[in-house]
Amino acid sequence: MLWQHDQISGVVDWVETSWGPAWLDVSHAATYLAMLHDADAATRFMTACRRRSGGPIDEDRYWTVMDIVGYLPTPAKVATPWRDCGLDISDTLAQRRLEEWLTQVLA
Repeated sequence: MLWQHDQISGVVDWVETSWGPAWLDVSHAATYLAMLHDADAATRFMTACRRRSGGPIDEDRYWTVMDIVGYLPTPAKVATPWRDCGLDISDTLAQRRLEEWLTQVLA
C-alpha cells in the first residue's frame, strides 16, 4: 500500500504486476487484515475504501469472496511465512479468522 499524509493513497501489486480490478487488490488487503487481526479490522478497511471510492458494495463483495476462496481450505501458504517473521499466527487461527471473515462478507 502507498501512504500519503497518514492515509492510504494507492495499492500496488508488485508480486504479480498486471492489470485488473482495483477491488481485488482492496479485497486482498482486507483478507490479510482478517487473518492477521480479525474480521472487524478487515471490515473497517473495506468501509474506509468504499467511503473514499464510492465503489459499489456488490463489486467489492464479489472480489472479496474470490480472494478468500483462494486461501481455503488452509491459509498455511501465508501463515507459515508470517511465523517465520516472528508473528504468532497458527494455521488454525488464520483459518478461523478467514472463515469468520467469509461469514461476515456473506452476511
